[in-house]
Amino acid sequence: MQHDAERRRVAALQRSFPAFWIAAAALLPEAGSLSRGSDSLECAGLTALYYGRVYAPEKLHQIGVVLQSVSLYGPGMREPSEFNLRKTLILGAIVLGLIVWACLRRPATDGEHVRFGGETMGTYYIVKLPRCPLRKAKLVEAQSAVEDVLAQVNRAMSTWDPASEISRLNDQDDQSSVAISAGFAEVLACALELANASGGAFDPTLGPLIDLWGFGATDQRIRAPAQEAVDQALAQVGAQHLQLDELAVTKTQAPLRLNLSAVAKGYGVDRVASALRDAGVSEYMVDIGGEVVVAGKNPQGLPWRLRIEVPEYGAMPGEGAKFAEILVENCAIAGSGDYRNYFEDDGRIYSHIIDPRTGYPITNGVSGVTVIAKRCMVADGLATCLMVMDPAEGLALLKRYPGAEALILQRTASGLQAHKSPGFDAYVAAE
Repeated sequence: MQHDAERRRVAALQRSFPAFWIAAAALLPEAGSLSRGSDSLECAGLTALYYGRVYAPEKLHQIGVVLQSVSLYGPGMREPSEFNLRKTLILGAIVLGLIVWACLRRPATDGEHVRFGGETMGTYYIVKLPRCPLRKAKLVEAQSAVEDVLAQVNRAMSTWDPASEISRLNDQDDQSSVAISAGFAEVLACALELANASGGAFDPTLGPLIDLWGFGATDQRIRAPAQEAVDQALAQVGAQHLQLDELAVTKTQAPLRLNLSAVAKGYGVDRVASALRDAGVSEYMVDIGGEVVVAGKNPQGLPWRLRIEVPEYGAMPGEGAKFAEILVENCAIAGSGDYRNYFEDDGRIYSHIIDPRTGYPITNGVSGVTVIAKRCMVADGLATCLMVMDPAEGLALLKRYPGAEALILQRTASGLQAHKSPGFDAYVAAE
């Protein structure tokens, strides 16, 4: 009987004052939840009640008490004889406060998995937060910070943007010093260090050759260039002709055209991860075009599981056969391969991976590389080095980078051969 009386009283609230629905939405447990994989708030309680969902009497009593407490109708629920502006304004303010409180009083997703992404650097980016600790407003701020970081990286290092730092530097033909941003200087320093450590297998001035072979901002090729054209482009390449002095760079030989794409994506991943940590997020995955940083556990509370594919010409991401899976936490992972970006001429395949020492796409049989390291920028650059170098030389180079491990897949006459650093198997998932 008490429950029936409670329901009658709530029904009277519904008929006599529409704001009942707003108060109900603010108090019901569904209110203020963040849609999975979305950044929009929805007061689910409002919809549920409107369509007739029945809640326990004690919850309905709680709603009734809130409205009664402002003394709009009084205990007897009798409607006043005339409109009272003051009381209506007071009630409106209280109801609004309840809504704001309900939406902001707990994390945006109650620890659920949040995912967002978009396009950057000519590819995709995805951010996954398996147990997002952020409230709605802070999550929006974190997403904005990620977008700002990616915009900064593009403004600095995109060869497709004629106004970017790297484009302006490439357009300068004299040997005067050019001021650069701190981010640009950090990436260039990493690139120059890799060029030196690899004996020239990595070169940030490879721009002329990348364009010549049709893998840059120019039109794609369907025919291999003539030897004379390769020689001319190769004469314009050489990391030794760049001098970096803190936030200034000088070309000692002109023209030189930089291309930092082999490390820029990895740098972007590192910057996004840093922005998430600054926002208070400790568990995440950041993926920009296959270059990845992970922290903490995945949505199931386990190490992040990543798939390594068998390198097959023409296979789209996710379509190739599985070679192995790795389980990773708190590290960066980068990959490179010869089987997605290439062209074929007269029965020969020309990959986008170019050996700076010869001016030609690689011919060493290396078809795919996976590198695990502390920083994604380093893993990204090392993956390119290991594609160009002989597998034994590449694994020797890896020893200069503590904590770095790698898998090198090489096509041979007898089939696909795997070359691994000593610690790589520790990451491989059991079948």
